[in-house]
Amino acid sequence: NYILKWLYLYSTVKEIKNNMEELHKQIIAFIEQFYKFDKENAIKLYTEDMSYWFAMILYTRFKDNTYCTIAYNPVSNHFCCMIDTKLYDITGEITDDSIDWYSWSQYQRLYPINATRVYDNLILKLN
Repeated sequence: NYILKWLYLYSTVKEIKNNMEELHKQIIAFIEQFYKFDKENAIKLYTEDMSYWFAMILYTRFKDNTYCTIAYNPVSNHFCCMIDTKLYDITGEITDDSIDWYSWSQYQRLYPINATRVYDNLILKLN
């Protein structure tokens, strides 16, 4: 009985890992579609000016499949999308662990004045 439970648990963990790897491949393939015509300008656009909107594209595309949230780094003033446990932007997976990310909703609660400025200036481009 113990061996059967262990085998079941092992196969479940392995299946989850395989599903996560497949999802990662799907995300990267989706991001690479934005490179079709001009990779350099796509990266420039979605890292400098429109990172929120690219994060929103990823969020909208993958939110029904798994845990997904918009994340924000106030130091770099950059948005990305957390899908499962990984962070993604136009460049692909973000692997730099030294960067502190907030979920956008958390940042809005913790720093409402700064979040309003970010919303007006970076997202809506009012200024």
